[in-house]
Amino acid sequence: MTPPLELFVFPWGVYPRRILLYLAEKGLAGHPHIKITQVDVANQMSAPGKPPGSVPMLRLPDGSFIKQSVAILDYLEDVCDAPDPSQPWQAELS
Repeated sequence: MTPPLELFVFPWGVYPRRILLYLAEKGLAGHPHIKITQVDVANQMSAPGKPPGSVPMLRLPDGSFIKQSVAILDYLEDVCDAPDPSQPWQAELS
């Protein structure tokens, strides 16, 4: 099974680190529904509207991306506080 969420981070980046800290504080670090993928500076991982290699980015189940750390935190907070009943993985995160 592919995790519904994939978070792309530089482990040493300030903005990705805030998301990693959030996940740790919420007890979600290592959760099977969140895959954390570390990228390096040479990696050309990108999403529409975001410069290649810049992170953090969160890939959602529909293939779209959230491309800013604050927006990612808002999304995770919304999912944890009010999960969509039609998405069982969201209930498991809350």
